[in-house]
Amino acid sequence: MKKTEASKHDDIGPLSDDGVDRALVDRIRERITLLRERIDSLSAPAKVKIVCVTKGFPVEVTRAAYFAGARDIGENYLQELVDKYRLTTDLSGLHRHYIGHVQSNKLRAIAEVSDVIETISRTSELEKLHRLGFGGPLFIQVKFDSDPARSGVVPENVAELVGSARTFGLNIQGLMTIAPLVDPKARGGVFRLLRMLCDDLGLPECSMGMSDDFEIAVSEGATVVRLGSVIFGQRLTKN
Repeated sequence: MKKTEASKHDDIGPLSDDGVDRALVDRIRERITLLRERIDSLSAPAKVKIVCVTKGFPVEVTRAAYFAGARDIGENYLQELVDKYRLTTDLSGLHRHYIGHVQSNKLRAIAEVSDVIETISRTSELEKLHRLGFGGPLFIQVKFDSDPARSGVVPENVAELVGSARTFGLNIQGLMTIAPLVDPKARGGVFRLLRMLCDDLGLPECSMGMSDDFEIAVSEGATVVRLGSVIFGQRLTKN
């Protein structure tokens, strides 16, 4: 899918009484509709959830996405998620996915403002979530490269971590990955492996694919895609 209209970020226009830029709502709705049509052409209709990644955008964009029909949004940074959470508590049915690196000392704060956590990679995190009584869906993040800067558990250790989550009685729903930085066409093999891991472990959800490779991920069996720039354009930068 070509990134045409969303190649640059959308400026925030005049806001209505409910704090929403209606023109922005219309643009986001149009893009999500086109993306849904493309995704449905590659998979069983309505079987793939779109998580709209609003990191780096002001809360007005989150609100516009909601009024455009989005009910799942993704954030990478805790403070940004906290700030937006406080300003969107009136948005009934909005599910907030935490998709950033998990720091154990901040896990309580993450759990307080997240409905879904997609980046679990250690047994200690599962144990703490159990103690906190977190009941939302969880994903184990899997990494398929040796980059020490990349979070996640290696494939051979996934089964043990999933077993621990089940032992703790947590709501483990699936696996998540960020494909290695290789040619997008070469990422299909990684996505295929994650889908196989999900199937082998009896996990229904497979979160993989972002703006530059979601079509490949959907073709390989993704049930969740995390899309930012293809919906909202490039992220705003601070002056």
